[in-house]
Amino acid sequence: MTTTLVASPARLSERELDALVREHLPLVGHLVREMLGRVPAHVNRDDLTSAGLAALAAAAKSYDPSRGTPFGSFATVRIRGALLDELRGLDWASRSVRHRARKIETAAAELTASLGRTPTDNELAATLGVAVAELHSAADDVQRAVVLSLQGFAAGTA
Repeated sequence: MTTTLVASPARLSERELDALVREHLPLVGHLVREMLGRVPAHVNRDDLTSAGLAALAAAAKSYDPSRGTPFGSFATVRIRGALLDELRGLDWASRSVRHRARKIETAAAELTASLGRTPTDNELAATLGVAVAELHSAADDVQRAVVLSLQGFAAGTA
């Protein structure tokens, strides 16, 4: 049996970690603003910023400078991932519902471009290889998720 030893990552001092986090605080703001431009208006900036700051701190603690990756690049990936996780947590629709909705939207856009008009439900269903009832069911699932999300927002919980 062969045992592979993994070198422990080069550790930064508390002072170095603090400096690294402080230096990259604007990165969190930049990534949050970038993300807010692509999400619904009800998404709370403070929630995303909080998730981004936590990810920045975690990235600093797990960063290994001996690997040669600049910290900004390393942290950007970790922060974006945390922001996406936060958005997924706020989303009332499951991934499968969102995936079906994206497939329908893509097919509808392609049909609109090729036909020069909005496709009928029958044309869209035929393109997707599904029954019209399944197409309507997918649209209903997305609509329910939006209503639940808006109800949570109105109650102050979103």
